[in-house]
Amino acid sequence: MPLPVITLAPFYYGITAEDLRGAAHAVIDNPHLFRPKESPPDLKMTLLHYFFKEISASQKYNVLRTEPVALTIRQEIASLLDRHLSQIEPRAVYTLCEATKTEDGLAISETPFSLHSLLLHDFFSSTDNLPPTTRCFLYVVTIGPAAEQLVTAYSQKNQPLEAFVMNSIAGAATDLIAECLQKYLEEKYHAELKGNSLQRYSPGYQDWHLRDQAVIFKILNPEKNIGVALTEAFLMNPLKSTSGIMGVKLSTT
Repeated sequence: MPLPVITLAPFYYGITAEDLRGAAHAVIDNPHLFRPKESPPDLKMTLLHYFFKEISASQKYNVLRTEPVALTIRQEIASLLDRHLSQIEPRAVYTLCEATKTEDGLAISETPFSLHSLLLHDFFSSTDNLPPTTRCFLYVVTIGPAAEQLVTAYSQKNQPLEAFVMNSIAGAATDLIAECLQKYLEEKYHAELKGNSLQRYSPGYQDWHLRDQAVIFKILNPEKNIGVALTEAFLMNPLKSTSGIMGVKLSTT
C-alpha cells in the first residue's frame, strides 16, 4: 500500500510573501533588524533572518553589513522582490514514514526502498535493540521554474548584478521553504515528536549519494504533485528545488 503523500501548494509557513518584501525594504536602512529582541525569538523574524543569511551564504558576502556595497545589494534585493515576488511559487510535498536501521542507512517500511548513508543513523538511538526503528519525513520543495528563468534572462541581457542577486534570492527562497516545512512539521507533529526539533539532510551531502533522489521521487511523485522532475543525473528540474529527509536526531555517537 503506498505511503500517504501530502501536497502543500502554495506553501508558506510562519511568514507570507509580503513579509519577504517588507523585510527587504526594512533592512535597506536597518541592517541590524534581525538582532534578537525576544526570547524565545519570534518565528517570523527567525525565518526572515534565515532568508537573508541564505542570501549572504549564496553570495559569500554578508549583505547585512553597513558598508556601501552591502547597501547597494540590499536595494537590489528589494527592487527585484518588488518586480518578481509573484514568480516565486513555493510548493511542498512530504510523507511520514517508519524506517528500520540498516548497515549502511535505513529501510523504509511498507515499501521495497532503502536509503544509503551513515548520516541517517543519526535518527536511531544508539541504545536501541536491533533492529531499531524510527519515524521520519521524506520531502521535496520547490519555488517553481520562473525564478531560474529570470536569472537566465538577466544574464542574456548582460545585466550581471540583477542575475547575481536574483540567483541568490532564488536559492535562499528554496532553502527558506525547506525551513518553513521543517517548522510546519515540528508544529503539526509536536506531540508525536515530543517537542523535539527535526534534523534535515539532503542527498549529495557527505556520504549520501545523489542517486537516492530516485527513491524519494518514487515515493513522493513530485513531478505530478508539485511539478519537480528528476534527470538521469539525479538532478532536479526546476533547479531551485530541494529534497531530503527530516527526523529527530537520537544518536549520541
